Amino acid sequence: EESFENYEFDKAASAIYQFIWGEFCDWYIELSKLTLYGEDEEEKKFKLNVLVNVILKSLTALHPISPFITEEIFQIFRGRGVNIHISIQQ
Repeated sequence: EESFENYEFDKAASAIYQFIWGEFCDWYIELSKLTLYGEDEEEKKFKLNVLVNVILKSLTALHPISPFITEEIFQIFRGRGVNIHISIQQ
C-alpha cells in the first residue's frame, strides 16, 4: 500500500511479484501438492479454497499495475461478466 500511495509502482510490482513467486508458488503450492493428491476430500477442498483466494487477492493487488491481464484471469476464476474492479470496491 505504501508503494502505491507514494506512486512507486515499480516497488509495488516487485513486492507482489516476490510474494507470488517466492512465497506462494515456491512454498504454498508445493506444500499443498501432498494434500491435493491425497485421499482427504475435505482437506483438498480447504486447500483449493485457500489457493484460489490467494490468487484472487493477488490479482486484486496487481490490478492497478496490469489491468488487462488481471481482468482476464479474474474472469476465468469468477466467470464472464464479473468485473475485478467492481469486486475490489465491494
